Amino acid sequence: MDFKRLRTFVAVAEEMGFARAGVRLGLAQPAVSKQIKDLETELGGRLIERRPEGLRLTAAGELLLEEARKLLASVSATEDRVQRLARGAAGRLVIGYNETVSWNTVIPKAIHRFRQENPAVELTLLPMLSVDQIEALHDRRIDAGFMFWWGTALPGLSNRKVLSTHIHIAVPESSRWVDHPPAHFGELAGEPFIFFPRRLAPAYHDAILARCTAAGFQPNVVQEVYNQSAALSLVAVGMGIAVIPETARHRCPASVRLISVPDLDLTATLDLVWRTESTDQPLIAKLIQTAAESAE
Repeated sequence: MDFKRLRTFVAVAEEMGFARAGVRLGLAQPAVSKQIKDLETELGGRLIERRPEGLRLTAAGELLLEEARKLLASVSATEDRVQRLARGAAGRLVIGYNETVSWNTVIPKAIHRFRQENPAVELTLLPMLSVDQIEALHDRRIDAGFMFWWGTALPGLSNRKVLSTHIHIAVPESSRWVDHPPAHFGELAGEPFIFFPRRLAPAYHDAILARCTAAGFQPNVVQEVYNQSAALSLVAVGMGIAVIPETARHRCPASVRLISVPDLDLTATLDLVWRTESTDQPLIAKLIQTAAESAE
């Protein structure tokens, strides 16, 4: 059934006149009449009767009017949804993010800004380690992720830097290093370290160990943990010290201090990462732009 003919029929039925329907639709009266005739031929029966007192719908016409209104409303709603999706005004994004830098940084700023500018888009936010985000991107469980990239090129993925943060040392407030920070990284050789397994961030892990080796020691790891919150909590009770991104200042317990060490010249880079094939998708393009505009 031709939607154009249906729209013309609804206009004639509601206006109760071919001429008035033509004005409403921007069509000449002969064109309106022909579409109604073609529709009646297609359906095999009269839909509109012409009487001296005016037009009148047949029983078939009454039924068609009721159903045509529902059908056209559904089509219109579908067209609107499709158009909104096509231009990125609606849809759904699943975004992974690294909790290490989720406090008062580009991540919440970008999410807040994206939500303000795209209120009809459903956002699902999943806290994930960087290494897990990469796997989730390849498995299509997330659409994009804020993660530590460490300059590693990965097939099928694209990235944009949104934040750089220097690496500091987290120490308990009772530590002697609070009032007298070490002048060299090697001065921390005798300290117990709270560390993390290499699989969580191989490049970061190796970079820290390389700095330790260059400073003339291997860290005395007393405990491995799987997230920064656990590391900071153990530092807070005096169990050891930890190598931590400077952005952790926003979430440190009151009894933890961050100190800088001159020759611990490490900088962590947070990137927004997405599948290269989705770069031109409207929602991903908007997220990339929003993250860039929100970057510190």
